[in-house]
Amino acid sequence: MMDGTAPVWQGPLLTGLFVLAAAGLTAGVAFFSLWLSDRRKLRREDQRQWDSELKQSYVTIVDQTREVYTALVVLEAASPSELGDVTVNALEAVQKEALLLELIAPKAVHEVAFALSNVLSEIYQGAFEGERQEPRPEEWRERTLQKMNGLEARLRVEIRRALRMPPN
Repeated sequence: MMDGTAPVWQGPLLTGLFVLAAAGLTAGVAFFSLWLSDRRKLRREDQRQWDSELKQSYVTIVDQTREVYTALVVLEAASPSELGDVTVNALEAVQKEALLLELIAPKAVHEVAFALSNVLSEIYQGAFEGERQEPRPEEWRERTLQKMNGLEARLRVEIRRALRMPPN
């Protein structure tokens, strides 16, 4: 027989169900928030790692091209084979870094790195052409230095862009 009152057990049962639902919802929100936070941290750490590798590649490339620059300017009176030795070492290092940049950097960055390796290759060839026609033409050296400086500047701009830094 129904007298219009709820059974004694119904109140605690409904309260328990609401408590369990609230706990489940809270745990779900906490889990989702933690997942998002971990994902953000992981992305940030990955980005730091890529940025570090980009910076290291830039320093290696510039260091190698500066050695060739020095060899062109300072060792101009030295034998072409000395220039060739310095250039071939730089060429190998820059090509290696360009290949790495092809994997980790935007297209514009590794294109400039490959262009720099092409200039180094021209210098290497020019060193031995200079052996055949001493002295090496001054305009060849100046044109080559300008090309190298221009490509270094472009590489700096592209690396800064890839690192999300303001242009300098």
